[in-house]
This record gives sequence, structure tokens and C-alpha cells, in this order.
Amino acid sequence: MTGSAPARPGLREYLTALERDGELARIREPIDPRYEVGAALSLTEAGPALLFDRVTGGHMPVVGNVVTNRDRLARAVGTDVTGLADAVDRSIREPLPPVADPAPPPRHELGGLERLPVPTFFERETGPYLTAGVILARDAVTGLGNMSFARLKVLGPDTAMLGVSPRHHLGRMIRRAADAGQDLPFAVAIGTHPAVMLSACLYLGFGDDELACAGALLRAPVPTVRSTQGDIAVPSDAEVIVEAVARADRRVDEGPVSEYHGHYHDYGPGYLVDVTAVSAREDAVLQVITPGLHSEHLLLGAVAIAAGLRRDLRQAQPTVVDIAVPMTAAGRVGA
Repeated sequence: MTGSAPARPGLREYLTALERDGELARIREPIDPRYEVGAALSLTEAGPALLFDRVTGGHMPVVGNVVTNRDRLARAVGTDVTGLADAVDRSIREPLPPVADPAPPPRHELGGLERLPVPTFFERETGPYLTAGVILARDAVTGLGNMSFARLKVLGPDTAMLGVSPRHHLGRMIRRAADAGQDLPFAVAIGTHPAVMLSACLYLGFGDDELACAGALLRAPVPTVRSTQGDIAVPSDAEVIVEAVARADRRVDEGPVSEYHGHYHDYGPGYLVDVTAVSAREDAVLQVITPGLHSEHLLLGAVAIAAGLRRDLRQAQPTVVDIAVPMTAAGRVGA
């Protein structure tokens, strides 16, 4: 894969580059989204990205293991492993705000979540999870944007559970909307360029828009379309866009969920979500990230955490060169 950002920053352009360079394998045999997709991705996480052409009961292919190592992630944003930290730091210092896409790719309405082949990854989890969707929202008070990841469990064709920490900026936005007597509209962009996914993991100030950091990593503003609710800028090249509303006054128990340390955790109730629209590009693929103690999940968090730590430490001690957040510590609990 070449060391330059694509002219159009979408997942499919990135997958084309991976396949050209022998870093994507197509699985043409039928595979069940219940456990089998997750098992295949876990068993092959050290290898190429996997594209499952025939997912049982699904209406589109599934792709995973897109960025499972630092080299592939670095090259996705036009650098190498030694330059990755500096590239992320520059994206925070010199963000490029998104722009309206003058010619967005055609999309069609899917109906509801039942049209998506969403995997159930582990046997003690209580349902399938959308794991590779970046969540975009606007604060009800300031109008400022946020992009992040959060747990999104499918409950039905038009309902889901949103699991988010109270300290998470998205969680704060939900509570601030509730204080203003409102629900919080949000959009989920599934199947985006690795630069967008990495930016969604960054630790920024409340109201700092991570989508602008993605633009800086790509060296071009991210083209966007507006959501039908909430007037939210959403990457127009996303393979699938889910629009939804988080109901702050309606909670639902999540049950055990796999976490980065390799064990299950029960976080208690999450927010009930009403899904208002699901759309997809022509020939869309559903991207997934295997949760829990899996390299892609850990890597995106580790790079983002290291960038934040390095930035903070350099403010106190400018001679700090770099910070290592190793995968051996699950990309979270050691530096």
C-alpha cells in the first residue's frame, strides 16, 4: 500500500489499495454473523484484512481486521510507524474542518437495522453490536460537534442500546440535551477511512471536533453530508449511515459486554435509542471491529491515548520525545 492519502477518503478506496497490495483476502464461503465472523477475525488478526462476501441472512458483505498493526495504520494516513505520532499531533494542532460534499456518492434507504448483517461476537454477550461506526453529534447548548466510538447494541429493526461513560463527551451531550428538555439526535457512520476512525478515538477538549483532525490526517477536509435530524455533518463516503435519537429518560440494561482486558464487564443500563433512518451506498460493505482483547480495537485506542499523553506531558516537560502505550498492556493500562 502506498504511503499517501487517497484522493477521496473513503473505506472502499482504502480496501482497493489493500487488495492491490495483497493485504486483503476475500472469503467466498458462507459465514454466519453469529460467532463465526468474530471467530474468523480473531484467528487471523495477524494477517490480511478479511472481506466476507456471503454472510448468512445478510444483504451486504462484511469486512474486518482493516487496521490491525501500526504499519498498516501509519501507511493509511500517509506516513510510517516512526512518523505516526507526529502526524496525529499535527492533526490536533492544525485541524482541517470538514466541508460539504458537492457531489456525494448516491445512497439508498435500507429501512431498518435488520438489513445489516451485524455480528454477535461472543457467547455471553446478549446481542449483536455495531462496532466500527463512528458516532457524530452536536451539543444542544453550544452547537459544537463531537465524533467518537461507543457501544451500540442492536435490539430490533428500529431500536438499539447506546452504552457510553458519563465522562464521555457524548454522554455529557446527552445529559445537556436532557437538561434542555431535548433528546439528542446523532448519526453513526459505518465504514470510514482509518483516518476518521483514529480521529474518533482522540482525547480532545469538549466541543473540539475530531472530524477536523481526520481532515488534517488526510491532508484534505473530509467531505460531508448533513443528517436529516440534528443537522450533523457526516462523512459522505461512509458505507452505511444510521440516524438515531438517544432518549435520555429511557434506560435499558446492557448485560455483559467484552472489554479490552479480555473479560466481560457489566456496565449496567445504557440509553435506549430510536433509529430513524438507515442508508447505504451502492454495493456497500459493513465494516466491523472485533471488540475485546483484539488488535484492531486495542491499536486505535493505544495510538490515540499515546498522542494525548505525549501532548500533555510536553506541556510540563518539552523534552519528552515520545510515549509508548504497548499492546502488551492492552493498549490502555500501561505506558
